[in-house]
Amino acid sequence: MNANSVAHAYVQNQQSSWIDDPFHTGTHVVKGVTKRMSHKKNLENYAEELVASYAKFVCEQYELTLDMLPYDEQNELVRHYIESIDREIEYACYGADESINSDYLCALLSMLHNDCQETREHFAEVTKKNLLTYYAQSLQEVLDDACHSYHQAINNEQGLYAQQDSDTGEVYWGRF
Repeated sequence: MNANSVAHAYVQNQQSSWIDDPFHTGTHVVKGVTKRMSHKKNLENYAEELVASYAKFVCEQYELTLDMLPYDEQNELVRHYIESIDREIEYACYGADESINSDYLCALLSMLHNDCQETREHFAEVTKKNLLTYYAQSLQEVLDDACHSYHQAINNEQGLYAQQDSDTGEVYWGRF
């Protein structure tokens, strides 16, 4: 069996439940072999990049909320999150309003009635806003986990390690 066949089989086995990835957003090249990174790992890495760029260090911890991020970064975070859940968005496009007169349905009907640049842009904006609304809590949990991981990595680089007090449960950093 030649190296190309082995590499191709490896890549095929690493793919998630869907194969259609026209822009190859989940791949990177390592020594000439294309290898698929997990979408969950991509999300974690992106969230840590956001923490490194936008988080504030307050009371011995990093803090980053969704509303602290620029709009483009919020959109990219949502994209990574949707990829990490295998594109299962069901009712997320409706945001918090699943009624028959929701902004999403009205924008969709408007676009279908008059398919022009303006109605497509409005539909896209409503959909993005609704996705941010629907996934806000989950995205905040991702950011909170990234803040914790980033803080731990920074402390470990400085030679500090965490130790938890068995009585109080409080975590102390030091050179133990």
